[in-house]
Amino acid sequence: MPTQTQHTNDEVQEGARLGLSAYNFFEVTDGEQAPLAGIAALRALFVARLSKDPVYSEEQRKYIEDFDQAVPVIGLIDTDVSNANTKAAMQAVFVALNPGMSANYLSQVHFIR
Repeated sequence: MPTQTQHTNDEVQEGARLGLSAYNFFEVTDGEQAPLAGIAALRALFVARLSKDPVYSEEQRKYIEDFDQAVPVIGLIDTDVSNANTKAAMQAVFVALNPGMSANYLSQVHFIR
């Protein structure tokens, strides 16, 4: 479970929304999730999927930036990623922080930079 942060409940729920949305956007499979050793490995998986199409890759970069914004806000740590050995388990990490959210949540509204 993510560590306690000093952010408000609203910020944590927004972070969970951003993090889960990025995770779902990149469609991580059980086979990909199982060996992930931490946040950097999960992010590297996202980066490895960057498209050569400039328009689509820009959208992908926005999801990666959302994920980067979410990680410290929700207090996601390496053990959260490495202990979640299925897609559903990783989705549950995010949903636990924002219980009203569907595990399949995907937003096209990005963090305002």
